[in-house]
Amino acid sequence: MRGITLSMLAFAALGCSDASLKTFNAEPTATITSHADGTEVYQSAEVVLTGNVSDSDHAEEELVVTWTIDGTPVCEDLSPDADGATACTAEFVIGPRNIVLSVSDPGDATGTDAISVTVIASDPPDVNLATPYDGERYRADEAIEFKGTVIDNEDGVAIEAWIESSIEGRLDIEVVPDSEGSFSAYSNLTEGDHIITLFAEDSAGERGQDSHS
Repeated sequence: MRGITLSMLAFAALGCSDASLKTFNAEPTATITSHADGTEVYQSAEVVLTGNVSDSDHAEEELVVTWTIDGTPVCEDLSPDADGATACTAEFVIGPRNIVLSVSDPGDATGTDAISVTVIASDPPDVNLATPYDGERYRADEAIEFKGTVIDNEDGVAIEAWIESSIEGRLDIEVVPDSEGSFSAYSNLTEGDHIITLFAEDSAGERGQDSHS
């Protein structure tokens, strides 16, 4: 009877030892932070998608991130930052789009987050050349004020703007709009009848312009 009791205890101890050797690999998590599900966004050639990933079993640097749009990978085999942040630059084409952020760990466990957005057409920038005035006369040796506003419904004032002359081409004038989209700069022009055009282009490649002669 005593021998049987000892064997049963030994078997029980062995069973506990096997259980202690089992490991569990937790699934990583992914969250898209740049856009909300179901929103409308403007078309753009460069859109920055951002998100966060994490894993309770592994450091963030060990994780592998992939971004897809409509099932097509746009950024693959990315390593997140030490805090789990990840970013991908992609293009938004008009229409409904499904965006997926996926992450995998060294143990092949995966996690995903998905959103649907509707991409709508981008409007061209609103451009107004206030000066030089249409039909005004200036001296070739005087500084002329180039003044106006450039603003875009999607990008605000963070757009590229420049000024061209029909005689001199693109002028060496730095167009730097303030928070309201207004700018002012001075330059000279050579003698002649100039057509002055203010251009502005947004991130979607849409262009607006305004001219005076």
